[in-house]
Amino acid sequence: MSDLSQKYKFPIIETHVFPNIQYFTLILKHKGLTLEANENYQKRSYRNRYCIGSQKGILNLSIPLSKGKNEQQSIRDVIISSDHNWQSQHWNSICSSYGKSPYFIYYKDEIKELLLSNEKSLFQYNKNIILEICNMLKIPITIEHTTDFEKNAETSFYNKIKFNNPMDTIPYYQVYEKENQFLNNLSILDLIFHMGPESILYLRKMLDQTD
Repeated sequence: MSDLSQKYKFPIIETHVFPNIQYFTLILKHKGLTLEANENYQKRSYRNRYCIGSQKGILNLSIPLSKGKNEQQSIRDVIISSDHNWQSQHWNSICSSYGKSPYFIYYKDEIKELLLSNEKSLFQYNKNIILEICNMLKIPITIEHTTDFEKNAETSFYNKIKFNNPMDTIPYYQVYEKENQFLNNLSILDLIFHMGPESILYLRKMLDQTD
């Protein structure tokens, strides 16, 4: 396996859209990420999907991509489709899910602006979201890019965060907890809208639990 301790300052991970709590715990721990910028796009992953909590349980939201063989495309070449009204649909779902949450009113405008961005590159769209949410939560971050595809990197979290293998997260109040019980490791949006400025304290507790 490659020894990348000198090549990259931060652990390698693929890009995610509105990443989950586990992803931001890694950012907080390492103060940065090395985004895998030389992979090919992979379907059915967090690269263009994120999970929020709804009255009926976990709701998976997916960003449509321009037609073509995305699986064979470099992640930097993947383009978000403009043929669907997905941004309005996602925003309506977010409002329906979190409109009654304690901090929705304080963060909704910033999140809406991120969601409705005109950025067409999926890679850059996701990167912009990560940077802005870290800024909102006062999480220090530096983002680097890989210079080559680092499939076997020892300092890598690449493809380690999966839909079917969620990390256990510390329970916190959720609007629909009575209907669903606690929904684990959702998008950072869930934490922000429920815990607001205390989100950073929560992530620190997660670090204490996992260290």
